Parts: sequence; C-alpha cells; structure tokens
Amino acid sequence: MGFGNVMESQTPCYHYTLRSTTFKYKNLSQYEYVGIAPHIRLSPNQDWLAEAVRVLEGR
Repeated sequence: MGFGNVMESQTPCYHYTLRSTTFKYKNLSQYEYVGIAPHIRLSPNQDWLAEAVRVLEGR
C-alpha cells in the first residue's frame, strides 16, 4: 500500500474517525480520490439493509 503522512478527519454523524495516507504508487492513484466503484449501486431512497439481504440471498 502507500506510505507517507496520515491525514485524519471525523465524520459529522457518529464522529467516526477516518484516516488516509499520502500515496506513493501512481498506478493505484486512480483510487485515491474516488475509491472503488461498487458492483451494485443503491438509490438514496432504498432500504439499503433490505437490498443487501436481497442481493446476498440471490433474489
């Protein structure tokens, strides 16, 4: 993985602490700001838990 300075921030909800590092590897930098795209996209209006159960059960 990468190395360097560790950046830390807290979410406004539930005050989770997120940490990330500065990144060394150019071939992986495409994920640095956008993350990895999900295989299944959910709408903000869906019940995500019910949808995850449906997908995991193969329905």
